[in-house]
Amino acid sequence: FPDLPKNVVYLLLFLLGVFYGAEVIVFAVGREVSPRQAAGTAVAVVNMIVSLGGFAQPVVGMLLDWHWSGEIVNNLHAYTAEDYRFALSIIPVFMAVGICLLFFLKETGCKLSKE
Repeated sequence: FPDLPKNVVYLLLFLLGVFYGAEVIVFAVGREVSPRQAAGTAVAVVNMIVSLGGFAQPVVGMLLDWHWSGEIVNNLHAYTAEDYRFALSIIPVFMAVGICLLFFLKETGCKLSKE
């Protein structure tokens, strides 16, 4: 949406920050759905999974190169807005996958696992 007003972009970026701020909740959920004996391991695994989100950066780069027209300016790849739009479209895809996975999450009622 190249013609979005600046205020709409600010609002969308603010909402993105609010929604990503909920990331810390996954640590509590990971602990709640795990047996007591595995509390430390559960939090460590959740931390590892959260850190794996960084793999998206090289994926975005690969998608940029894949969609790139081959134009070089001043010895640098010249990417268009459409190239970035294509490469960054992976973000809503990952968000949709995450939303789908939420339906498989067990509700604990904020209580620790009895196991």
